[in-house]
Amino acid sequence: MALPNLHVRFDGLEQATPGMPCYDPAQPWFAHVTVINANFRTDLSPPDKYLDPNNPTGNTGLFYVRFETFAGPTEAHGPMHAVGYEVNGLGGYPGSGDCMVGFSIQLPKNISYEQFGLAYGFRFTADGYSDVVESNENDNVFLWEKGQAPQMAPQWKEGETSPFSNLKFVDFKAVPGSKRQLDVLVKNQGSETSLQLELRLTVVGPPSPASPLGTASETVSANSTAIPAGGQTWVRFSARSSFVQPLNDLPARERRRMQTGSNRRFRQVQSGATGLAGVNHLPRYLVVEKAFDFVPLKPFFITLMNSQRSEKVAFGEHTPAPKIRRTGPIAIPQK
Repeated sequence: MALPNLHVRFDGLEQATPGMPCYDPAQPWFAHVTVINANFRTDLSPPDKYLDPNNPTGNTGLFYVRFETFAGPTEAHGPMHAVGYEVNGLGGYPGSGDCMVGFSIQLPKNISYEQFGLAYGFRFTADGYSDVVESNENDNVFLWEKGQAPQMAPQWKEGETSPFSNLKFVDFKAVPGSKRQLDVLVKNQGSETSLQLELRLTVVGPPSPASPLGTASETVSANSTAIPAGGQTWVRFSARSSFVQPLNDLPARERRRMQTGSNRRFRQVQSGATGLAGVNHLPRYLVVEKAFDFVPLKPFFITLMNSQRSEKVAFGEHTPAPKIRRTGPIAIPQK
């Protein structure tokens, strides 16, 4: 039986600018990485561009990509910031399902992008907590301790889906006094008036051995109006069960306690081309930390449906506790 074989690539830095859904003035810079579950052909050049269909890999289960920033230019200084990014699973290559995923993760807010990679080295580790049995456990790490600034990530070609320029979700707000409702701001960033689109809220139930990420316990649909080019509209979801806690409805002490992490991180998802020979589809994720006026009581995700692709955001997903080996002071954002 074929085993998985994970590789991680650092693609470079990306900058969000005002007006982008993911823009955070405290840290507008992101590092983009790609994780691939495949073996590569060794008879072609460059050898890490061509996947090998004659040397298949098996599916993975859930695993983490660990992102660490060091307290100095090399790993010998120890990590000062570390976070585990969850990947729900990758398919084998060749086979059914996606064998790769790309995502952009926000840089630590206490350093500037000019310092990242130069004054502070960094490391990405695929399967950072050894959840996947692989055919090769020695090729999972990308280490940057060059003491120089990293490159910029390649720009997507005109007309392709871009994770920064084509996002439809803009903002999320609690409904005062309600744990069963959430307002979502949707923007039409295209050049023509949109059709009426369906948005779908899915509330996720508790995890189980058979479904460690949980299964859908409730699904609610809502429709946006037709939105002119550049326009935006608020859409309200109303669920049968409680799934969000408005922070302003809580006493100050409880509000501060709940604001410590679980409401800050969310993911926004799109798909696009990969740049790898023979592979055209790549899910791309933005991992964003922003302050919202609610916290999730249950994991939930919202999907905007259209005929070509779906946009998706996820809050408060069920995840195991990150297993980070402490070798120095570490600040770990919590989900």
